[in-house]
Amino acid sequence: LWQTKVLPVGAATTDLSVYITDGISALAYGATTTYTVTVQNNGPSNVVGAKLSEIPKSNVTLGNWTCQAADSKATCGVSSGSGTLADTVNLQVGGKLTYTVNATASSAAGVTQAILGVHIASPSNVTDSNLSNNQSTDVNSVGAMLQLTANKTGTGNGLVSSSPIGIQCDTACSTGTMQALDRSTVTLTAAPNAQSTFTGWSGACTG
Repeated sequence: LWQTKVLPVGAATTDLSVYITDGISALAYGATTTYTVTVQNNGPSNVVGAKLSEIPKSNVTLGNWTCQAADSKATCGVSSGSGTLADTVNLQVGGKLTYTVNATASSAAGVTQAILGVHIASPSNVTDSNLSNNQSTDVNSVGAMLQLTANKTGTGNGLVSSSPIGIQCDTACSTGTMQALDRSTVTLTAAPNAQSTFTGWSGACTG
């Protein structure tokens, strides 16, 4: 299904985008995390008065947050705040703002997810040409967490990594650790460097 939008001649259009992540996939009950929210104007028009707002969140409480412009092409409405994330910003073409948001997951029994989403909207005098990137949501599983440790032994070199992300143990690393949700699955992958060979896993999982 194709949709066509007819705009007045000379009407200003641009493509605003927003993305949120805290870089993890799971949290312990009542644990803190830090989200990074990136807002950008992909052009072709400058924007004055774009509005950043929260999408209704679930099982997460926001604390202090800050806003930082990448350069003079972007201006925060306010440099910091607490609680609800909301700001009115100016973005020239190529302008980018980064929000750092401190938050806490719910400690209530039975909670399984912590969800925080954000939305960026253009002002009424500018039409956003791409609405698919105006909203972004970060979802974390919530529950009891266990520590997973992977030890590298032998004389060879290489990378041991995990999925979900948590362990990234490269040449200079001998031990990698991460927190994983109880009863979840973590996949470890070993990638030997040239002239090295992966000989296998040993030891038993405990915890």
